[in-house]
Amino acid sequence: SAVTDRVADCLLFNAFFRFFNFGPNITTYLIPLESWPTPVRGTMHGFAGAAAKLGATIGLGLFWLLRSRKLMCVACAICAGLATLTTMVYSPHLVPVSADLKLIDEEWQEGRVNSSE
Repeated sequence: SAVTDRVADCLLFNAFFRFFNFGPNITTYLIPLESWPTPVRGTMHGFAGAAAKLGATIGLGLFWLLRSRKLMCVACAICAGLATLTTMVYSPHLVPVSADLKLIDEEWQEGRVNSSE
């Protein structure tokens, strides 16, 4: 029936949405939360948002160049490779954190004050 189809569609969409966003949300929110002091984390989220919007704008403007399927595959492979290399270079090598996040923030602030003197 139509109601059963609608419920199944909603459940399928819900599952798809959750699993599709699982990886990006982990790398975007959880890793920085455990790795960086609060002021740096906020600044970098803003920088990442601006870079994403700039990339989307450039991609939309240049999308017409990728008319052939072969060029589209090459462009996607290049973007995936660059994203992988960037992540490997700029992501910290994670080790278990035994200290409290508040202590990490305080140590970072002290180091920042000491280096500016």
